[in-house]
Amino acid sequence: MLEGKTPNSALLAQLQQQQQENAGRARGKVAAEALQQLLSKDQVPAVVEALVLKYVALTQDELEEWSSDPEGYIRSIEVESGPDADTPRPVGVGLLLCMLERGGDEVAQALINLTARLQAAGEANSEVVLMREACYRCIGEGYSHVASIVPFSTWYQTELSQLLRSRLPAFLGQEGAGNVDIIAAVLQARALWLVGACGAELEREQWIDAWGLSVAHIGAGDLVVALQAVQAVLLLALQILDDQSILDQAAAAKLAASKKAGAGAPQLPGLTGSNAAAVDAALSAAESAADDDVVTAAKERVEWRLGVLTGTMEQLLQHVFGLLGRLSEVESSVRLLQLVSVIAEAAGERLQPHLGALAAALPQVWQASTKHASGGNADTGALARLHSALMAVITHLIGKLRHSAMANEQVQAVMYPLISYATNLSNPEAEVLIEEALKCWGVALAVEPTVAPQLVGLLPNMSNLLRRGKDNSAVFQILEAYLLLQAGQALQPYGEVISAALTNAITIVSQAVVASCGGQQQQQQGLAAAAAAGQNPNPQNPKPQHPGVSLA
Repeated sequence: MLEGKTPNSALLAQLQQQQQENAGRARGKVAAEALQQLLSKDQVPAVVEALVLKYVALTQDELEEWSSDPEGYIRSIEVESGPDADTPRPVGVGLLLCMLERGGDEVAQALINLTARLQAAGEANSEVVLMREACYRCIGEGYSHVASIVPFSTWYQTELSQLLRSRLPAFLGQEGAGNVDIIAAVLQARALWLVGACGAELEREQWIDAWGLSVAHIGAGDLVVALQAVQAVLLLALQILDDQSILDQAAAAKLAASKKAGAGAPQLPGLTGSNAAAVDAALSAAESAADDDVVTAAKERVEWRLGVLTGTMEQLLQHVFGLLGRLSEVESSVRLLQLVSVIAEAAGERLQPHLGALAAALPQVWQASTKHASGGNADTGALARLHSALMAVITHLIGKLRHSAMANEQVQAVMYPLISYATNLSNPEAEVLIEEALKCWGVALAVEPTVAPQLVGLLPNMSNLLRRGKDNSAVFQILEAYLLLQAGQALQPYGEVISAALTNAITIVSQAVVASCGGQQQQQQGLAAAAAAGQNPNPQNPKPQHPGVSLA
């Protein structure tokens, strides 16, 4: 008897599948109708208010954590922003964003109306203030959906700037300014968060004002407000790097175009040498017209924003390093170092007058990280991020300020032991730090005419890296720098390891070349055999017809 389904069983399976599909369509229709009802004009305001109150607004437990463990509160809020968040708030915010996406202006207007009603109610009732703060968060999260109703520049001008400015003296603890309660701190922190999230929408004078207020708030007595100000300044500073990236790309494109013009670009068929140049010039002008406007605007922004950064640098570093001494958690220190790294990268040589103050703080960070590393309950991932951020600061300092940074004793006191630690394969963090450590090592070699004795002392770690064989491309570049700087004698004790690594690298390259050539040779042999047999080696392109000869 033949095995398999009988006609009846096959028909039954087909009917069952059809029933499942019909049931799925029915459930989908019910869900669509429910969603449509949810987004109806009568329901939207109530649903938006319920989401804000029950899912987004801060709870009493969170306010207690804010007061008792501010760094822990910041950490928990950051976890909610991650992809693995499983708390109610991200679900509520996500649902509201979906409603804004599907419901359009109706939902956006309901959110704005609720916010306006809460603003008008004042700050006498703490629950109302918490709902207002939650609305501010929802507006920031879904700003692209509400921008047409309330532009951020207008909102900043009419409310947020006044909120930040009027309460700043109290947060800085200035005499006679009075005290601030946690409810006021909640609004202040959210206003700073909005500056960071939507700061790109600010006009020039507003951006300057927001930068100054955010820098000042880093000195706030409330740690949550201070750390939120750090984040705001970081995001504003990243806008400078974005514009600098546009300028770098434009310069690279201009250089490539000049090389192409010098080499002589191939002419289009039918064009003479004279009109080909004219056509190329016209095409190039048309393509770059829009880009020129973008580059010009970016250049202007970089110039005035760097002027603002330079003007507030002393205050910024003073607040940052003052805050550093108040922190107890590694992640909080990482946040500060990330800001310093971005500032150093953006400011470049403008950082020179402040090198002493910046370098003086580095040993404090290194000692704190060493203390955390020696603790039995140290979080390896957090320590790796701290060392990575510290490495980035030092790399930018040396790369931008060159000899003056390398000659600074406090920079040296951190850089050499940090590179040694990060390239020591016995350390648990080495695997994730090696790439950045080799970059820092290479920058240190590039800015001086000779090799410092401390860099010679790092060569045993280099030998171990060569034996491992995972980072040899970067290691070979560093070894080349030692040779170019007349430090080849320092490499002699490691000659056998270097020779073995080079031999292995050459063997791998040779094998890859042979494999590639072997494949091409087999293809050519196949084409030759097909041609000898009178076959067309490329059936996609039939043989050309000769005049007067038909393929038929």
